[in-house]
Amino acid sequence: MEELASMPGEAEPSVARIVLGATLYLEDCLSWSCGGVVNALDAFCRLAPVDRVAWWTTSQIDEWHAVTADGIGSLRESLGARGLLHGRPRHLFRFELVDDAGAPSVGFSYREIDSRRSSRAGVLELTVPLDWSPEALHELVSVVGAAGPWTVGLAGHAVRWSFLHRRAAFDQAYRWCRRFRGLHVDDAEDVAWHVERGLPGASWLTLISRRAAQSWGLDLDRLAAHPFRNDVTLETLPSGVVVRAGGRPSAGDTNALEYPWAQAEVTRWLAPWILRDLPEHWGLFGSRRETTAWRLRLAEPKGWK
Repeated sequence: MEELASMPGEAEPSVARIVLGATLYLEDCLSWSCGGVVNALDAFCRLAPVDRVAWWTTSQIDEWHAVTADGIGSLRESLGARGLLHGRPRHLFRFELVDDAGAPSVGFSYREIDSRRSSRAGVLELTVPLDWSPEALHELVSVVGAAGPWTVGLAGHAVRWSFLHRRAAFDQAYRWCRRFRGLHVDDAEDVAWHVERGLPGASWLTLISRRAAQSWGLDLDRLAAHPFRNDVTLETLPSGVVVRAGGRPSAGDTNALEYPWAQAEVTRWLAPWILRDLPEHWGLFGSRRETTAWRLRLAEPKGWK
């Protein structure tokens, strides 16, 4: 784990960073706006190291503000139901709470969408340090995943990157992903347009809603009954299931001859529902046209050498 946290030649922390993270693609943002996102923030404050956060912003202002002595409690009002406009979700409203305005190691990022104005999903990204407890991340995902409806989600080893330095960040992420097979990186704002059609990949924790599974033809009962060889378990949440690949996330460090066997087995099972036509990533992923090969690296390893 220490090697992931401090890699020789890595990009500056404000450009790209390896973390433990979760990304949920949200349905029915009205229910999230009417209490779900506040409950999610409360869970994050209870379970994540929020004493490290220093900055916050929203889409309604044009700069970052320091978290004041009043703490995060004073920010909850900006997420509450009183922010609703005529009983509708605040279309494209964004709220971010981070320790680093570039690539956070602790962060809560929320994007709200009015489904009557756009076909894309809302997004909730949770970020905690790489040395944080994976069990606590799992608990956080379970609690937040019960706070409102979602379509899909991924949690485990992830890359957080700076919006202002996307090309450099994805160049660095590409190099990391060549070494660490269990690492996930995505542009959630791009993926949010496509999750109605399938999964963006699989990770240590893979969340699949019942509604999405039914529309894709994915039989969750068959998934639950499958005799996996590795330690794969399913947890039930109000919106769907969480597939857990192993007791702890595996980075799959090729230099240490490690392989994320459980995650690979889950990825192979879910491969028919992993999208193969998502937009290319920035940087080396896109210039080499290898984004899809990376998404399927554990199901079709020959494509990602």
